[in-house]
Amino acid sequence: KQAALQGHSDAQNNLADLYEDGKGVAQNETLAAFWYLKSAQQGNRHAQFQIAWDYNAGEGVDQDYKQAMYWYLKAAAQGSVGAYVNIGYMYKHGQGVEKDYQAAFEWFTKAAECNDATAWYNLAIMYHYGEGRPVDLRQALDLYRKVQSSGTRDVSQEIRETEDLL
Repeated sequence: KQAALQGHSDAQNNLADLYEDGKGVAQNETLAAFWYLKSAQQGNRHAQFQIAWDYNAGEGVDQDYKQAMYWYLKAAAQGSVGAYVNIGYMYKHGQGVEKDYQAAFEWFTKAAECNDATAWYNLAIMYHYGEGRPVDLRQALDLYRKVQSSGTRDVSQEIRETEDLL
């Protein structure tokens, strides 16, 4: 805590993690968000992602999609794959920005190129339902199969439904 109070970004981020998880201190989302913001303002990528998440979900701070997008973009500029996915999601659903399927597709693609299964899933949905592009069930099926192979989520129902449509 002393190092965090002295302005050390990593210490601020670590203290925020402790408050977030309630490890060694009482869990406190407000203090977690406070310290994530302090660290994020100094360029800590993890803290930038976490404060964006907090603004997106309204955890420890008032929900603010514009602030969430601001901090996700900062984290993305430093290579945060999770930020790529969440920016894509925000564009897809018009959270803090105008709904823009093309921008969503581009951000999901950027994350998918980093082998992110959540991005593969979101791209599969976009291909399956023609969100911002023509329906492409073969591409959707390929992506669903990648997700299934990754073991991160069960998409066997989506695979069966897509196969039935082909």
